[in-house]
Amino acid sequence: MLKRLLATAVLLALALPTAAQDACSELSLTREIGPRDNAAMSSMIVEVAGAPALSPTWLAIGLSDEGMVLDLGGDRILKLGIAQPIAMPFLGRTNERGSVSRTFMIPNNLDLLVYTQAITVEMRQTDVSSRATLAFCTSNVARMEL
Repeated sequence: MLKRLLATAVLLALALPTAAQDACSELSLTREIGPRDNAAMSSMIVEVAGAPALSPTWLAIGLSDEGMVLDLGGDRILKLGIAQPIAMPFLGRTNERGSVSRTFMIPNNLDLLVYTQAITVEMRQTDVSSRATLAFCTSNVARMEL
């Protein structure tokens, strides 16, 4: 399912023109150690706020915050604050206020520093006769020790 959603977003990005990209949302990460019955696992709570309403959002996870630019062809680009994402789990669709959150269970003591950035994709169309465009809304880069 995740691969299908990501593939759909990439196909849309290749098929439609893109609008200018701005860092327009806020990403926060919270880690909760526990629960007591499973001390080997922690919860990583990912929260995104201020993104476009009712739009799909992914979490890019990488090992470096050097940044990169993905050329999607033509004038289509996606600027990231992390380099070479190693995973991009789907967070969900934002609500009417542009917020989404998800909790991931992760093992404790991985001795790994990761950098994360939310990517929200919004389809825009000014009127019925105009061609739709995609807009990427990226968040700040947040880091977490796993």
